[in-house]
Amino acid sequence: MRIDPTGDVGQFPLARPTQATDAPNSSFVDVLGRAVQQVNAKQLHAENIIEQVASGEEIPSAVVASAVVQSDLAFRTMIQVRNKLVEAFNELRQLQV
Repeated sequence: MRIDPTGDVGQFPLARPTQATDAPNSSFVDVLGRAVQQVNAKQLHAENIIEQVASGEEIPSAVVASAVVQSDLAFRTMIQVRNKLVEAFNELRQLQV
């Protein structure tokens, strides 16, 4: 039995796997920097939407909630990546050479 990861499930098509947008010669610092910039952009977008709602603009609550949840999830993911990097660094420091 073969499963096609790009097939359709009922009326909902599955997302196609994305290709890495980073160049093969990108450094880890560059990749990490772009990720932090993306998280920052999501947070700024959520803040902007909240400010618009506070100023009286009518924005659907689903849009506001979605922006806030995406921002929160991106930030929590970034914190977990940072924690794993610190943990790996501490393990490398403890290696006996």
